[in-house]
This record gives sequence, C-alpha cells and structure tokens, in this order.
Amino acid sequence: MSQTMLEKVLYDLSVDRSAKKAFRDDPRALLAGYRLTAEEIELICDFDLHALRERGVNPMLLMGYWQLARQDMTSYLRRIAGPRDMEGKA
Repeated sequence: MSQTMLEKVLYDLSVDRSAKKAFRDDPRALLAGYRLTAEEIELICDFDLHALRERGVNPMLLMGYWQLARQDMTSYLRRIAGPRDMEGKA
C-alpha cells in the first residue's frame, strides 16, 4: 500500500498497549483494520525487517516494532541488514 501506512501500523505497535496486545493475540485480525496489502501483512507478521526497510520504513520504528517480538539488539541488526549485507561477517 504505502510507506505511510506501514509506518502508521508500526508506530501503533510501538506505543499503543491495546494494539500490542491485539497483535500478540491475533496479528492478522489487528492488521485487517489497516489498509495493507496481503504482502505487507505477511512482512509484518514475519517480522521481515529487511524488506520493510527496503520499502522505506524508518529504522527507529522498526526497532520499536522489533521489541514487540522481545528480541535483542544484535538480532535486530542482523535482521535489518538482510542476508546480502551480512555475507562474510561474523
């Protein structure tokens, strides 16, 4: 759909407690309330940080959204970089 709508969803998931709970309970039901494509819904449900970043989503929003998955900063940096950016790096 648009970078703006993706950022709206991720902002809500970063700051709105009821949105966080709804996402944990049934992510697709929550995301159905936003104007998103099926592909965008999958990217969000899969926590595909690299693909979201490639669509222009702000990395700070992605960091807040990543915390919803209760993951650490090292895994955030790996996921946002994507497989090509991490080749040959330990």
